[in-house]
Amino acid sequence: MKRQGVVLCLLALALLAGVGRKAWAANTPAEATVTVTPIPNVSLTIDPTTYAFGTIDTSSHAVAVSSLTLVNTGEVDLASITKEISAQSAPPGWTAGDAAGPNAYVLYVASAAAMPVEANFTATHRFGAQGVQTDLTGLSDATTALPMTAGSNYADLWFRLDVPTSVANTLAREITVLFTGVAAIN
Repeated sequence: MKRQGVVLCLLALALLAGVGRKAWAANTPAEATVTVTPIPNVSLTIDPTTYAFGTIDTSSHAVAVSSLTLVNTGEVDLASITKEISAQSAPPGWTAGDAAGPNAYVLYVASAAAMPVEANFTATHRFGAQGVQTDLTGLSDATTALPMTAGSNYADLWFRLDVPTSVANTLAREITVLFTGVAAIN
């Protein structure tokens, strides 16, 4: 019995000695990834908002004598800018086309630092049919002259109009165009 008491005492002492000690384990850190996708404002402004060619003879061409200024006022750099005719004729009666014809006109736009001449405009500067988006380019057909950097970059836009070869009436027309910035992804 004495022996059993001694063993129990030793066991109790061993347990008591181990209570104050820390148990050491392998250190395994946990890693987490936090992701975010920004939603920046993609915004362009244009000033002035109207250009009036005035009175032009049928079957003729006219280049704007002043530009409209397009500004990237958004919070993101742009990969490109598209152009489109959103309303081809107000009042109705004229249509946008690839070549001037009866009641059909051709509208061009290009960015340039100075007023271009008629011959500077190419097919890449031509607007498509109403609602068809095409890229806005500079006179060299490069997009580098456009307002790509967020905040304040701008481009001067110059228009050329090829007037219809004949018209059904002499009503003045308004053509509405739309420019849309495409945010850069990388």
